[in-house]
Amino acid sequence: MSPLEILLVLGAAVLVLARWLPAVARGPVTLAAAATAALSAAVSIVLGLRWQMVPVVAAAAIALGFAAVPLLRQRAGRTVRRAPRWLALPGSAACLALLAVGPVAAWALPEPAFPEPSGRYAVGTTVLEWTDSGRPETFTAEPDDHRSVVVQLWYPACRGTRNPPHSA
Repeated sequence: MSPLEILLVLGAAVLVLARWLPAVARGPVTLAAAATAALSAAVSIVLGLRWQMVPVVAAAAIALGFAAVPLLRQRAGRTVRRAPRWLALPGSAACLALLAVGPVAAWALPEPAFPEPSGRYAVGTTVLEWTDSGRPETFTAEPDDHRSVVVQLWYPACRGTRNPPHSA
């Protein structure tokens, strides 16, 4: 995980746990955690959010919704009503579990980093789906389903070209 992703996870976790802090510390900690989680989520989304971090962003958004309402009500001078403990405890546990899914997925299913090709010759690739309209697919119940094969073609290319060859 990148430092930005770690910051996102920690900010979201503190945002969830801020509900259990004393009233004096709850406001400043919630604001700091919300700013940290929102900023790191926004930067992660702009830079390219990995799929493993989607549950973390979702948990941060859910926690932010629950944490922001009491602060906004307090700022407006209205009475702050918090959820009862019997309701807040399972909600906090579920949100923390959702937060844990991201780092576990990032650890268990990392995105591979392939080295840059180092050969003298340029190589291009394209993915095609070939369908045999004369042969029905026997493994599905759809009457209009036909046999198809997905292939990836690798071919010699000229350096600097970006267009794959067209198939007939």
